[in-house]
Amino acid sequence: MARLYDLTSEMRDLWDKIDATVDETGEIPQELAAQLSQLETDIKKKFAACCVVRAESLADAEMFSKELARLSAKKRAAERKAEWIQNYMQQCMQDIGTNEVVCEGWKVKIQNSQPAVFVTDETKIPEKFFAIEKKLLKAVVKEFINDGEPVPGCELRAGSFIRVY
Repeated sequence: MARLYDLTSEMRDLWDKIDATVDETGEIPQELAAQLSQLETDIKKKFAACCVVRAESLADAEMFSKELARLSAKKRAAERKAEWIQNYMQQCMQDIGTNEVVCEGWKVKIQNSQPAVFVTDETKIPEKFFAIEKKLLKAVVKEFINDGEPVPGCELRAGSFIRVY
């Protein structure tokens, strides 16, 4: 079977031929009408096949999403386990009063880290230490434009999309 874009091209060519040969009564010659009917059938079959492939792809995406969530949960569990073991080793080393343990192929050592900021009361921090995020409010811009007020640098544009159901 031909590809959809080939069929689309054939359909355009056929309509051009029909436009060129149709008489003043508006009747399409029988031979061209038969070709048109067959081409429409072929296009419908191709669209049906495309819809099946699309549905399969959406199902695959959903499956991958679920698998990603499952693997992400396993990753988080492994990271939490590694963190727990590290904290456990540190606590045990502190309990026995040592800063270093050398064992089979490993060296474990407690070190001081760089000072980090610990926030005790965020309400007391001066504003100069906060970032202000600039965000365009598209819904408000749309409302202004719809009310007849121009917004420099913005315009409303209608697009199109395909709905498959």
